Amino acid sequence: MKDGVFFGTSLAVVIAIIAVALSFAESPDIIIQDICENGYELKGDDLNRLVQVDGTNISFTQATSVAPAIMVMDAPLARDVARASAGVFMPITEAYGEIFKGKKVKLTVRARAHRTLPLDEFDAGFFSFQLGVSGWRSFKLSDEFENHSFEMNLKNHEGDLDLSSFGIWPGVKGEGLKMDVSSMRIDIVSDCE
Repeated sequence: MKDGVFFGTSLAVVIAIIAVALSFAESPDIIIQDICENGYELKGDDLNRLVQVDGTNISFTQATSVAPAIMVMDAPLARDVARASAGVFMPITEAYGEIFKGKKVKLTVRARAHRTLPLDEFDAGFFSFQLGVSGWRSFKLSDEFENHSFEMNLKNHEGDLDLSSFGIWPGVKGEGLKMDVSSMRIDIVSDCE
């Protein structure tokens, strides 16, 4: 086979493969529509994307046939003596921030007190230099999983966005008591246009 035919055919095959691969990629509109309809949630194995900072501990427990995957959390340091942070947090990248900006959102932690060394109360908050800060909100834990939610209006920031975070501080006093988290989610509750 002549080199020109071989390279021409090879190039055509490579272009066809790239075109087919790109046809399966999600467009930003599909992602935005999905977030508008279903929210942004970390649960199951995605809980491993939570970020731990100094003053907090986390450990992941796999799902079983009778129990969901959970992230067990505690804080051996009191929040007021630990380095300022969002605690154990769900990172919100610039791409998600672009979808959420200017909207009213509902932030939810599905959690319970741990079976041993149970924590009775935790704090949650949203922190973003450009989109706004909720401050810490306190929630009581029970023995069963419950949704703990609050709503806030995010600023409609123009320009580049930094990383935002939806965080949990598992025990403000730093007593090392534990809580179980099965999911963290953000839902848009205002018009999603």
